[in-house]
Amino acid sequence: MAKTVFITGTGTDMGKTYVTGLLLKKLKDCGKNAAYYKAAMSGNVRGQDGELIPGDALFVKQASGIQQPLREMCPYIYENAYSPHLAARLVSDGELQSGATAN
Repeated sequence: MAKTVFITGTGTDMGKTYVTGLLLKKLKDCGKNAAYYKAAMSGNVRGQDGELIPGDALFVKQASGIQQPLREMCPYIYENAYSPHLAARLVSDGELQSGATAN
């Protein structure tokens, strides 16, 4: 049976991503099949190829050593550092920004 753990907090820079990376690393090291999911993330930078990189998901992936693709970890990626719902509205013509997927 699958079990779910949610890491939540009410502000930025509270350590949610850091704790999540450590928790996933421990689960992986104990032989558990653990995965990460963050529905949307704004305030991301572009890689050399021009694609947006979900920074939190990348940190968790590197800290934990999980092999999950970044696209599965965070499907909606926005460049503007606003709340994700506002960042989505600011994308022209209602399209998702380059680097974002709709699943």
